[in-house]
Amino acid sequence: MDLKTKTIELNQLRLDFETLETLHNDLSEKNNEANNSITNIKKELESQLQNVRNNLNTVTNENSRFKKLISEKEENTNLLLCKIEELQKQIPDAKRLSELESQVIQLTSDLQNEVNNITLKSLTL
Repeated sequence: MDLKTKTIELNQLRLDFETLETLHNDLSEKNNEANNSITNIKKELESQLQNVRNNLNTVTNENSRFKKLISEKEENTNLLLCKIEELQKQIPDAKRLSELESQVIQLTSDLQNEVNNITLKSLTL
């Protein structure tokens, strides 16, 4: 091989090297961009994950609060049911008392009539 051929080959190798170097630089730049994008996506996902955790904690706390309220309402309902039961047991006594009151009123009326009759009789004598 002569010097001219070697020079042409050397120039071609230089061009190939420059092309490879340019490709390497382009790939490095694209790799850096991809890494930056991945880092940004990772930060965004971490932020969203923290928001989900915060929301989950809020829901858990609210759930506990609602369970406590439900428990209190159940207790109050049970107390009311007991009071209703007691009142229902008193209904027959109240009915009986009402009947007795009616009888007392009737007896009082009858007694007053008797007193009036006796008074009338004593006045006529």
